[in-house]
Amino acid sequence: MVAFPSAAASVQQRVLRVIRQRKPQAHRPLRLTSDLEQDLHFDQVDTVDVILALEHRFQLTIPDEVPLRVVGDLVRYIAAQVSAPGAVGRATGRRAAGFGPRS
Repeated sequence: MVAFPSAAASVQQRVLRVIRQRKPQAHRPLRLTSDLEQDLHFDQVDTVDVILALEHRFQLTIPDEVPLRVVGDLVRYIAAQVSAPGAVGRATGRRAAGFGPRS
């Protein structure tokens, strides 16, 4: 597993924990390079569920424009947002139960 610098390591652990809680992968190892669709067999509902849980956990919004293909994409985006100046407590718009476009 690829390790990120110290502050991001905590983010990495929390992101992996959320993914494991939302969609247990007992027979598959969860790696930063794991493709959400191909390796973890996430469908759109699974992906939205994980994104909503991460948004809630980290108090941020993940825009639709952010490319999220592998687990590491989630970790990198969240780590960058959490370490950005003024990131603490930054929570913006919510979307309804993962249906339709995120706003």
